[in-house]
Amino acid sequence: DRPMSPRDTLEFLALAAIWGASFLFMRVAAPEFGPIPLMLVRCAIGAATLLAVLAYLNGIRGLTANAGKLLAIGVLNSAVPFVLLGYATLSLSAGVTSILNSLAPLWSALIAFFWLGDRLTRLQVLGLALGTIGIGVLVGGGGEGAATGEGLAARLMPFAAGILATVFYGFAANAARRYLVGVPPLATATGSQIGASAALLVPGLLLWPQASAEAGAPSGGVWLAAIALGVLCTGV
Repeated sequence: DRPMSPRDTLEFLALAAIWGASFLFMRVAAPEFGPIPLMLVRCAIGAATLLAVLAYLNGIRGLTANAGKLLAIGVLNSAVPFVLLGYATLSLSAGVTSILNSLAPLWSALIAFFWLGDRLTRLQVLGLALGTIGIGVLVGGGGEGAATGEGLAARLMPFAAGILATVFYGFAANAARRYLVGVPPLATATGSQIGASAALLVPGLLLWPQASAEAGAPSGGVWLAAIALGVLCTGV
């Protein structure tokens, strides 16, 4: 292992900004698209972006050789958690949803401990404890969620969806470690988005938003947010 270089630090900051922006784009687009159609758009555009890069780099072989595993990872790592987070953003702010998403590495550590036998350091145990307390404070604060009067269960549903999404992220990360050793990262990313798109295709089309007297089709600005979500926050 080597220490982080300034370039590493900049890349992590850029990645944090890109992924952080995804919650803003979801908050804008989810109400008009609905969580499932929006994530179909996100995954399909992300898959197309990555597939173009993979083809340019002559990496298609790594994709086809592991198609089944990559499709499964796509469902676990993208299709299900994306939809859950999209549902959460219907009620929660982008900031709160992004904080819920920060539980992903905590679940990864726990699942790796119980499934793969990885040891947890004292700092990791402390991090798990602090993360749990932090989420408890968020949920107990009561400032967000369903409207007042709808009951505690309804108010907690968006939080539960966001937390469950991070459980899927943690499981998928460890599944990739176990079953995709040696597969190029770009092939893994591309295959997972293709798998997610395939899983969301039928429900996404069935639930596609239709223009009506009460609401129109997704507006141009909303489409721009969905495209940015697919190209920037998923593909890049």
